[in-house]
Amino acid sequence: MGKRNTIAFMIALALTTTGCDVINKLKKAKEDLASTTSSAAAAKEGPLSDDPDVALGLKLNHPIECINNTSSAVFRSYDRYVSWIDPKVGITGKERNVYGLYEINKTFVDRCKKALVDLKNVKEPKTPELDGFAATYETKLDAVMTAATDAHKYYNQKDYEDDKFAKAKTMHPGLIKAFEEFDAADKAMRQELTRLKSGMSEREIAKVEKEQGKKLLWHKLKMSIVAEKVVQAGNMDIAKIDLAKLEAATKDLEDMTNQLESYAKAHTDESSKVLLWGTYESRPGELLRSAKSLMRRVRDKKPFETSETMMINAGNPQMIEGHPAHLLAKYNDLIKASNSLKF
Repeated sequence: MGKRNTIAFMIALALTTTGCDVINKLKKAKEDLASTTSSAAAAKEGPLSDDPDVALGLKLNHPIECINNTSSAVFRSYDRYVSWIDPKVGITGKERNVYGLYEINKTFVDRCKKALVDLKNVKEPKTPELDGFAATYETKLDAVMTAATDAHKYYNQKDYEDDKFAKAKTMHPGLIKAFEEFDAADKAMRQELTRLKSGMSEREIAKVEKEQGKKLLWHKLKMSIVAEKVVQAGNMDIAKIDLAKLEAATKDLEDMTNQLESYAKAHTDESSKVLLWGTYESRPGELLRSAKSLMRRVRDKKPFETSETMMINAGNPQMIEGHPAHLLAKYNDLIKASNSLKF
């Protein structure tokens, strides 16, 4: 399975809050949802909006909640576990450092399971493949929660000191199997979400340009598209990174970052009206710095220092500049800040 560096999806809702007509449709859809009970919402047969992208975006928000939070929590637990054992070898009983695994946040799991119920309740637009992948995801989530919770309790209470790792050894194969099957379910649902979202960003930015021109919102949307390409080029094992692709994507990111900064400074009348712009404006520059650090490490074939390797092995690669996980963390920070903006 390997360590997982998970990409946060841009919340689909953020891709549909643009022109006045679309904003009004989105507000009405949200008001309709807020004014209905769960049972009434479940009975709704039509789409949540008469705008196709708004309707699809609202529906995709439900599984995206799981991907962005629950999946990350599961993979964080897995990464902690394999930071001190070889998943293929298993527990030997001679481990010098026993770190166990992180407890999976139950709040995230509960929110995810509610989101998956909401997904089932939205009948239009039809997403049969996504519905199937979501059902498998939920089943595998239940399984990995059971296995990981049991393992966390065992290691947290240091029961291995009493049974000489007997349960640890028997528990390991099932725990790894649960993580691997969840990983497969996550990938399948993630890929289907990517497929369904494909084209939404391009249609959205074209719509914004037509209605408003290349103003602040256009620059923000363009930044998200360019940033995603950088992560696609750099979010993998360093040995597998295509340097030319990463260099080209980083150059595009630098150009877009400069364009965004210049426009925002020259049009403070726009940026000052955007709620939480201050939390967003530094994110593109932080991502650019991370991309350049990774690009230089790949280009110069620079190995990680001993202290950096120790931090990586401890499950904190996102703290190391020049590591793909650091790039991913900065991208996720950008997307979360972007999702919070109110134009």
